[in-house]
Amino acid sequence: MNYIAKKKVEQLGSNVVGVIVQKEPGKLAAIHDSGRVTWLKPDVAGPVDQASDSWAGTDAQEMDALRTIAEQQERLLSVLDSQFLARAVNRELLERQIGEAEDIAQGIGLELEAAESRGAQASPEQKARRMTLLTQVHALKRLRENLMGAENS
Repeated sequence: MNYIAKKKVEQLGSNVVGVIVQKEPGKLAAIHDSGRVTWLKPDVAGPVDQASDSWAGTDAQEMDALRTIAEQQERLLSVLDSQFLARAVNRELLERQIGEAEDIAQGIGLELEAAESRGAQASPEQKARRMTLLTQVHALKRLRENLMGAENS
């Protein structure tokens, strides 16, 4: 699916459940994920189908230039999609790291509380480990905020 089609699907907030294919000019079929094929009326493509005929008078040099521009745009969109995906993966990893560090810090905090309730003294190493984890959690959260701010600007 090309970039424009993906963006339209996102805009509509819908799910792709099939595709439309063109066997030959003017012959379109909708194919559902279940495999059902529905042949569409010739006018279903509307102006898009007719627009392809408007290129008939364009010379070869112009067509090559247009094709080159289209290829460059497609490469650029592919790079942008890759960067967006990388940011999403990084954000997900960051969220996971924050959650894991918070869980460990909470576990150590519970151990410290249990030790103190029994009258035992918590070890300085445990306290230092908990403080280090809480500092890491704080730093990771600030990193997340900075990333989100950069994405929104």
